[in-house]
Amino acid sequence: MSSTGLHWEEDTRTYWQMNTDTRTTATVLRAITWLDPENSLLPQAVRWLTMARSSGRWESTQENVWAILALTDYMSSAGELEAEYSYQLSINGDTAAEGSVDETGLDVPQVVNVPMDALTAGEDTYVDVEKAPADAPGRLYYSAFLRYLLPVQDIEPLDRGIIVYRQYYADEKSGETISSARVNDTITVKLTVVAPYDLYYLVVEDPFPAGCEAIDPTLATTRRLEQDAMNLIPEGPDYSWLWYRSWPTHHEIHDEKLALFAEHLPRGTYEYTYQLRCTTAGEYVVIPTQAYQMYEPDVFGREGGRIFTIAP
Repeated sequence: MSSTGLHWEEDTRTYWQMNTDTRTTATVLRAITWLDPENSLLPQAVRWLTMARSSGRWESTQENVWAILALTDYMSSAGELEAEYSYQLSINGDTAAEGSVDETGLDVPQVVNVPMDALTAGEDTYVDVEKAPADAPGRLYYSAFLRYLLPVQDIEPLDRGIIVYRQYYADEKSGETISSARVNDTITVKLTVVAPYDLYYLVVEDPFPAGCEAIDPTLATTRRLEQDAMNLIPEGPDYSWLWYRSWPTHHEIHDEKLALFAEHLPRGTYEYTYQLRCTTAGEYVVIPTQAYQMYEPDVFGREGGRIFTIAP
């Protein structure tokens, strides 16, 4: 069990038998669906299996067949396509949304936004979602997110399934991190991502201090940083063969941040290094680095906020 869902793992991966963790999870999911269709583990296993796809499919014909069989059996058992019920959303006792669902509107979500000033600071907020009748066919799914703004320097690191570190160096070989530099200095940024479990469709965003600009290593006119494309410390024998995979799958340099993308990141520790040039003197608050799964944003992690100073 992890923040990305629930799955089963093989102690030893034998490639000629194709006994991958994905195929095993699909097999177990199908068995539990047959034997105990109300088991509370099933939704978490379904979540993990649907997230384990890359480009809309799984990694082998075995994984594809077993996953489709398992998900089809689960959908049939759960009555996913036979929905006929009403729902009500209440926040602190007040009705925020209500309606009805049938098989013609399953793909139409209901979105409710509650402004922060409608909540009372320092007090609990109670969210109640009801389905009526409770035993009606179909499943009711919901997600709740709280978005708020804080002074950057007050933001603490947070781990919700992904661990992220960011370090600034004047000279990475010295091993000494810095919190200040001078105009025209070139500093090295090292990002470390720790994935306790396999991650899918990962996004890492690292905002720059406002007085800095990124050095694009793909341009022949800029200074290139000598680095490995990937630094991976795999955990477990199942991933020892993944040394050839590149991390990240894709990267983008914007005016205000660096963005990294990976379709599939096996569990392990990853590092990415790039350079910034200090262009404007000042004291800058630096927005935290954050990493999240694109299609499951509740699986995420972030660095803490900080202040970076650039002297004239």
